[in-house]
Amino acid sequence: MEAGEYGLALMDAEALRDSASAGPSAAVMRCTCYRRLGNFERVDDELVALLDREDLPGAAVERGYARLRKGDLNGAAEDFARESEQAEGMCGLALVQLRQGKLREAQARIQAALKRAPHNGECLMAAGQILMLLGLRGDAAAAFEQALGVGRPPLSKREAEEVRESLSRLGGGTSAA
Repeated sequence: MEAGEYGLALMDAEALRDSASAGPSAAVMRCTCYRRLGNFERVDDELVALLDREDLPGAAVERGYARLRKGDLNGAAEDFARESEQAEGMCGLALVQLRQGKLREAQARIQAALKRAPHNGECLMAAGQILMLLGLRGDAAAAFEQALGVGRPPLSKREAEEVRESLSRLGGGTSAA
């Protein structure tokens, strides 16, 4: 998926909204696309459809991100822990630890996530944030540059802009848009 394709993927997931064959997995796809695009109000709307679907891959991660945005760190940690064997769940747990000020634990968790998914754009972005706060500026810049360059799935345009802002604060790279 290209960085600009989150909108296209969202349109596909919207088209499947009433399809009996798509089922609730399309709701997870819509949550992911809305979150990556920064439309958090729509994420919350979509999560209502997933409240009773604990078994659906990705649903707990999306609930975890919604709780993290609202400051419910314990609830977010519980949701991310449900998918802690997946890179996305590990990444979410690392972001909870980051918010709790547990930087070394967050660093270890994000490194574990990157071992599972070394090119995951969200994990690389989180790694950059954690490394920056640890004062490891060169490593942070490298993680941010990698997130911009090879992230799979890639960063959305909004996320890429956040990474570029972080790079400029580091005084490092300024990868082109």
